[in-house]
Amino acid sequence: MELKLLRESKGLTQIEASKITSIPLRTYKRLENDSKYKSSDKYLKAFKLINNFVIKSESNKKYKIAVIGMGFVGYSLGLLLSQNHLVTFIDIDQNKVTLANKKIEVIDDRDIKDYLSGNYFAVKSTDYSNYDVVFIALPTNYDEHSKTFDTKDIILEINKIRSQNKDCPIVIKSTVDIGFTNSLNDSNIFYSPEFLKEGTAIKDSLYPDRIILGINSKASKTKQIVKLLKSVCVNNAPILLMSYQEAEAVKLFSNSYLALRVAFFNEIDSFVEDHNLDSKNVILGMSLDKRIGDYYNNPSFGFGGYCLPKDTVVAAKNVDSDVFNSISESNNRRINHVFQKIVEILLLKNEKKEEITIGFYNLNAKQGVKNSRSSSSAILKEMFEKEGYNTYVYDGDFNKLENCDIVLSNRLSKELEPIKDKVYSRDLFKLN
Repeated sequence: MELKLLRESKGLTQIEASKITSIPLRTYKRLENDSKYKSSDKYLKAFKLINNFVIKSESNKKYKIAVIGMGFVGYSLGLLLSQNHLVTFIDIDQNKVTLANKKIEVIDDRDIKDYLSGNYFAVKSTDYSNYDVVFIALPTNYDEHSKTFDTKDIILEINKIRSQNKDCPIVIKSTVDIGFTNSLNDSNIFYSPEFLKEGTAIKDSLYPDRIILGINSKASKTKQIVKLLKSVCVNNAPILLMSYQEAEAVKLFSNSYLALRVAFFNEIDSFVEDHNLDSKNVILGMSLDKRIGDYYNNPSFGFGGYCLPKDTVVAAKNVDSDVFNSISESNNRRINHVFQKIVEILLLKNEKKEEITIGFYNLNAKQGVKNSRSSSSAILKEMFEKEGYNTYVYDGDFNKLENCDIVLSNRLSKELEPIKDKVYSRDLFKLN
């Protein structure tokens, strides 16, 4: 982050920054305005002192915050905010409300237990008149009819908030289409996309790669929101202020690129498998090029989950390019490739379909997370059942899994070692 942006995001004038850093005002202005000073000791000193000063000065300021939606985005954010503020969770799911009020974790996250003692409670509905800030983290599923995200619940909540509280800033964390936030015509609404991974939402919130904030040029409470977002993370993540549309585009295009990368390496793996080559050699040989990178390159049955499938489709609608349109097509092609490979293996058994059982180690879209929505394994299970095969999803009875004719596992596990000869997986690097 630039020194000037850091100072402004903390609500400081140049005179105040000069006093905090003990750097003469004229010299301090040079640090902000002249790029040649960026690597100087004075610049680094000023950056560190301003950053530390703001953290200390804000630590005792308490906000009354509402977080609408207790999915992994809203829940993780609310828990972290509750370490220094009073947080009210709002969710229509009574089970989540009950668990939260009993200080029992609502989502699967390896670090969640460390933050359950925060100052928060949960309700199904609330009066918004006394809140200082409201965060909206509601799900936005893909609507087949409108070919975009279903945002009606977000709009309903915003209307309710504004009928009771005209002035409090509202921060939308949900994924929305490009242009949605601007269409609300409310300068005190902000859009801050999340980039969290299921299972590590707390860690990703504490150590974000960046904080994106879409703002209206007439917004009066930008500094307040920037400080609040910054207070959650412990690293010095860059904060980028931009227009609503730019922030919305960052979210959609980031997920589209990740989906594209998954699809790209899966396409390579399909080709290599068809030609009886060693996929691991090919991918490692490519990935050692620093421009490509040895990460996010492990083949799978296809991408799935809450975000990548729907975000990729909506991004393609916005951009209308062959590259974007081909991502979902490639993923479907990959799932069909895996299906055909399994059928070829099963044909060698010379058994009738109704006598064959295909086992699935799990149907999760992602390793370590109980979420099978749009997962490639769940899609494959339906495809095999439609063709007349029996299927079994591992539920802890290893004997049943062992008796299956073949076992599909998107990611390998040590638990599968005793039956590795009948396991089909494209997990080349055994990430677990």
